[in-house]
Amino acid sequence: MTDRDLTGLLERASADLPEVDFASDAWADAYAAQSRRRRRLTTGVGAVAAAALAVGAVQIWGSDGSANRTPTPGVTATTPPVTGTLADGTAYAELPLEGKESELPQLDVGLPKLIDTSRPRMMQSALRGEPPTVVGVTLEPTTPELKAYRVLLIRPSGELLEVDGLTLKPVRDTGGNEAMPLGTRTIGGGGMVAFPQPGEVVVVDRRGEVTRFPVPSEYVQEVSWTPSNDSVVIRSDDGKVWTLDPWKPGAKAVEVVDTLATGVTGLRVAEENRSLSVTWNDLVTGKRAGQRTIGAPVYELWQRPVGSATWVASGAFFDQALTSEVIRRGNGPIYQGVVAVPLERGKAKLLLAPENPDGQEGRYKGCCTPLAWWNASTVLLQTNGSHPSWILAWNVDTGQVSKVTRIAYDPKTDVAPPRLALNIGWRY
Repeated sequence: MTDRDLTGLLERASADLPEVDFASDAWADAYAAQSRRRRRLTTGVGAVAAAALAVGAVQIWGSDGSANRTPTPGVTATTPPVTGTLADGTAYAELPLEGKESELPQLDVGLPKLIDTSRPRMMQSALRGEPPTVVGVTLEPTTPELKAYRVLLIRPSGELLEVDGLTLKPVRDTGGNEAMPLGTRTIGGGGMVAFPQPGEVVVVDRRGEVTRFPVPSEYVQEVSWTPSNDSVVIRSDDGKVWTLDPWKPGAKAVEVVDTLATGVTGLRVAEENRSLSVTWNDLVTGKRAGQRTIGAPVYELWQRPVGSATWVASGAFFDQALTSEVIRRGNGPIYQGVVAVPLERGKAKLLLAPENPDGQEGRYKGCCTPLAWWNASTVLLQTNGSHPSWILAWNVDTGQVSKVTRIAYDPKTDVAPPRLALNIGWRY
């Protein structure tokens, strides 16, 4: 057995909490469009303010799905969350206005407090000793046209490592549309990183070694590590699915017929009006374990969901006939945010993202993207808008929203906010 084989076995054995699924490239619309004025309301309610809602704090946030919750470090400068219920009984919490995230209490989940991709970085090959701990990955455009990307690994201190000599192409669909080759399941628990590319999958190990695996499609769009972190699931825009064991020398992509056996939690808008269909698989066998339909004032999702053993969350557009009644304190319309759905029982919960009243500065359309479940009741999400981007934490039990990491971004000079994948928590 070679040293590299032994390293692979040790990394696989010490992989972090299991995780599944990957963000849809639809989430990159706000990036590719490079639009600063993305204010388009999708129902007829508009910005008409309604009467203020009284905040009901008692028994709004239940304990559904909170079993086996891991200990939570104290949140500094705790402030009461803004919570309530909509007219249909759906519980919600509310984000501050875009640009006010710094006023939230701080929560430490092991990520750096600042991610700044403009800071000097070290080449990964310059490191000596044990492979570094990596908590996230992002891609840096080499040109403003977004035609090629460098790979940057993020350490807990916020230091950046650049993978030597690796440049990635955009992925494209059958219609010729291009997108960034990065999703929430890009990085596995063992620190291995896998990227979709036209006709191949590119894998980078913790020592910076790059391996390329051919895939028989020019429309490879998504690569997702399985819960056990021993293989990846590859999806192309022409409807094909493969599995690949990148730990195995000379491994080849194997086409999958039973696409349910991929460990993926699903969430979609059901045909019934204002309802969601959620499906989930057994975390050991990967086979379908459950399915149910749940009422929710959601009519569109913009990413593939991320889940824990008990919850699933996705970015969502809301029914403004219900969310308009929450407008208060001079805020603008509320038409987007995050929906969280418990798998076994209980009601959906919403995280509402109010707009700035001027209708100009504020969050981008598709503003808030769940990246991981840090524990059984706290989802980490990235927000994007006219100010620096943030990783925030939303506790679905209490409604508390906290700041975790500021992501440096200057809308006047930067093409788009950095897009991230995390090596932390659950991403089923």
